[in-house]
Amino acid sequence: MHTTEPGQPRSAPAAGELSRIGPYHIVGILGEGGMGRVYLARESHPPRQVALKVARGPAPNLAARLRREIETLAALEHPGIARLYAAGEARVGDASVPWLAMECVRGEHVLDHARNTQADLATRLRLLVRIARAVQFAHERGVVHRDLKPGNILIDAEGQPKVLDFGIAQREGGADATLTLAGQVLGTLPYMSPEQLSGGDGSAEERGHRRGGFAAAGVVGLLALRAARHQADAQRAHAGQIGRRQGGEGTGGALPRSE
Repeated sequence: MHTTEPGQPRSAPAAGELSRIGPYHIVGILGEGGMGRVYLARESHPPRQVALKVARGPAPNLAARLRREIETLAALEHPGIARLYAAGEARVGDASVPWLAMECVRGEHVLDHARNTQADLATRLRLLVRIARAVQFAHERGVVHRDLKPGNILIDAEGQPKVLDFGIAQREGGADATLTLAGQVLGTLPYMSPEQLSGGDGSAEERGHRRGGFAAAGVVGLLALRAARHQADAQRAHAGQIGRRQGGEGTGGALPRSE
């Protein structure tokens, strides 16, 4: 739920909306989902912009999920995972709601990056390996993302992938299993493991989610590589058109087809 337009909020806060949470001055809205809203906010000390996630109202289950996300991110210090800066609770209206401030990733999601970059296949594969290592780092600490998809992976200006949004992540052996009810389906349909889609529970589900995390990474990788192939096909077609206009046989046939 971070912006894919570097440093630009989706919109400014409307009249009557939050203007400040804790030490953060709210600049605009980056995005929102079922659990809460993410703001672009400014911190004075140190001076920097952050992504500020605030629970959507005082509903106990939503607040509990955000608190769990805070605990999860605190255990995941990795260059491929958006960093948690601070967390707390603030008075919003008549309720106390949790918030978390994290690294504001300025970049584009992995599919846009694959479409826009001129990098070769080897470079793209190295990028996918870095994404897989971030996912593996979380798995080794008992954390399964459960919603790994292209929109939750941003590539920053330095080419570093960042995995975002651990809002429905599950911690293996944690005391938070009651937040997900038996039969409840959480995640994004095209990227779910079969066990996740069936709404199972217990250790089998956890193993399924773990497999699903890698399956989702594989799907993300396939889509990124497919974007690279489509780009190569478009380049071949363009080259062929130029060749035909020049009265030759076309240069497209001289370019090998990417597999």
